[in-house]
Amino acid sequence: MFHGLNPERITGAAMAVGIARHVLTSGGPVRQRATGSGHPIGAHQGVAHPLAKAKIETELAALMTRQAAWQHDHAQPAGEASNMAKFAAAEAALGACDTAIQVHAAMACPASTA
Repeated sequence: MFHGLNPERITGAAMAVGIARHVLTSGGPVRQRATGSGHPIGAHQGVAHPLAKAKIETELAALMTRQAAWQHDHAQPAGEASNMAKFAAAEAALGACDTAIQVHAAMACPASTA
C-alpha cells in the first residue's frame, strides 16, 4: 500500500523544488535595487549568503528527488528516498520563500537620500 504513495511523494518534492527555483530566480530587487554606494543589495554578504544557502538546499533537494524518481522507475524500493526528497524539498521551498520575503521586505524602506 505504501509503495503506491511514492509517486505522490516524488511529485510533491518536484513541485516544491520548482517553487523554490521560481522564488530564487524572481529576485529582481536583489539585482536592481542599489544601496547608497551604488552596489546592488545582492552584492552584500548579509543578503547574498542566505540566498546562496537557499540555492544549495534547493539543488540538494532536486538531486534527492531525481534519485527517488530513478529508484521508483527502476522498481527499486523508493519509500525512504521519496520521503527524504519530499521533506528536503519542502524545507528548501519554505527556506527560499522566507529568504525572499526578508529580502523583498527591504523594498518597503525608502532609499536613503543622505
